[in-house]
Amino acid sequence: MFNTGRLNKCIVALFFLFTVYLVALLIGPRQPDDTERKLCQVNVYLKKPFGITMDCDAPDFLKGANDLRELLHPRAVRQSRPGLIFLAKFVSDIVRPLTNILMEHMNPTSPIRGSLKFEKTAMADMPAPFLSYAILNFLFLCAAFLLAKQVITNRKIVFSAACALLMLAFNDVIKVYFYSPHTQIFNIFLPVLLVWTVQKIRNDDFFKTFHMYSLMVCSGYGLICYGTFILVPIVAVATEIFRRKFVNSNLTVTSEDIKRVIIFAVLFSLPMLLWSAYVISLNGKIFFYEAETCDQFTWILAVYHEKGILGIITRWLNNFYSVLRCGDRFIPVTLALLAVSFGFLKKKSLTINLQLRNLAVTCFLVAFLFATFFSFQGISVYRLSIVIFIPVWIWIAALNQYIEENLVNIGMYKKVFFSLVLVQCVYTVLNTHCCGG
Repeated sequence: MFNTGRLNKCIVALFFLFTVYLVALLIGPRQPDDTERKLCQVNVYLKKPFGITMDCDAPDFLKGANDLRELLHPRAVRQSRPGLIFLAKFVSDIVRPLTNILMEHMNPTSPIRGSLKFEKTAMADMPAPFLSYAILNFLFLCAAFLLAKQVITNRKIVFSAACALLMLAFNDVIKVYFYSPHTQIFNIFLPVLLVWTVQKIRNDDFFKTFHMYSLMVCSGYGLICYGTFILVPIVAVATEIFRRKFVNSNLTVTSEDIKRVIIFAVLFSLPMLLWSAYVISLNGKIFFYEAETCDQFTWILAVYHEKGILGIITRWLNNFYSVLRCGDRFIPVTLALLAVSFGFLKKKSLTINLQLRNLAVTCFLVAFLFATFFSFQGISVYRLSIVIFIPVWIWIAALNQYIEENLVNIGMYKKVFFSLVLVQCVYTVLNTHCCGG
């Protein structure tokens, strides 16, 4: 599924810049302890000049990865989404000898040691789980880079396209959550995966290959990591229907098609069914914190009983607007990158080809799908709204791949484009008003 033989110097440079950026994020903490506490965060001080800020959800992830029995508590917050914790437990058992050595030199401390709300001694008491989440975040982000590269080109990726892909890392979501154990990495990874899935099915007849079964297995496991993975089989089937109807002009459904979809459904559902059955056998029920406490999706039924269909529509439209509004911090840099790219296209009289137009439609639909999904979910925060911009950044990267492959003597353009991305990198690192939530 990955063609690593085509990785080139641009990817190596991207990897190096990404690594420097991650090290820069370790320099801190950036804000006073009292300020962070108001944001449901806490500072953890390492040896100067290093320190990190962790979100108030971090203890659940750390304690779960340190002792999986924490997930079986009747009202365990992460009980319905234990997948990433399982992975962290696996990785932490591998890296534990290394972390024991590191902690002797880093000596992490927190100004609110013993706090019942945060319990942030977890950094010192559970270093292996902490490091394991950072490793997993790194791996998922690298996977996002590789999948996005495949969407853009099967050839060598050009300099400006590689720069555009750095936006997957140079953003507030990575800044806040890379070193704070959480599932927010999937808000970067999943939009890339969906765009990649659509392109593979449309262009490579991917739906009938063995890799599609592998994708369903991985996405099924993803569902017990992060609920938004439910979009993967929906998008895959919808794309195959579209391809047959409008590309091949043949929507005939055979018994093989039905059998294949049933197998997909079983493979995708199995991890969640097995885990749910296990928890129910012990506790009598499985606790869905998001639905029972945060009213995610369940608001629809409550509003319907109170205000009917019109009430649901009104609330959904308000949620949709909120999802868009919460992404306002990503708008300036996105518009700047688009303006530079389109300005250069116009100057050189270069027209966008059909492949780029099709990709633009795909990216728009994926962004719209996420906005629609989170509007039904009923929660609007910036860390979710980034999913709208990930497909746009992929398309900008593809546009720059097209520009460099079709034009010569564009050294100044590449410098300007790289400067914009570099400014975003520096701003993300230095910005002290970035908050969780």
